[in-house]
Amino acid sequence: MNSKVIILIGMMGSGKSTIGKILSKDLNIDFLDSDEIIERLEKQKITNIINSKGEEAFRELETKILKDLNNFLINPKDFVLATGGGMVLREENRNILKNLGKVFWLDLSAEKIFENLSEANDRPLLGDKENRLNTIKSLCKIRQEFYEACSDFKINVEDMNHSRIIHEIINKL
Repeated sequence: MNSKVIILIGMMGSGKSTIGKILSKDLNIDFLDSDEIIERLEKQKITNIINSKGEEAFRELETKILKDLNNFLINPKDFVLATGGGMVLREENRNILKNLGKVFWLDLSAEKIFENLSEANDRPLLGDKENRLNTIKSLCKIRQEFYEACSDFKINVEDMNHSRIIHEIINKL
């Protein structure tokens, strides 16, 4: 692989977008966020897409974005991609991600994710705030095997600051 494609996977609230932006600046390469791409193409927020069209329609859009990025790599270009937390749920997506570049799983406990998302009101898959921790624990349990199957590297980011996470990723490239 001539190009440097770095893919960040993990649960919502694990820091994929934040780390991706910093990493792309440090490496002087482009940053892409699959959720932002979908919002631009659909001209609406992810919340609205899921609420109006359903989660399955949103997952279809994720797959389309990945296929487009994969086709785009006929002309290699370096970039960091932050994926949506559920991107790995489809086997097709996991295969594309593994072929696209180096996949880093930013692993974080359900409790820390809960803390990071305590003020979030734009996460339709989390449901109401009273049951949020249980919902996050359930999503983590369901998705763990898919993150493991898809990732080249697992980084437990529980007690790491941004610069340490960036350092870990760069050392594994």
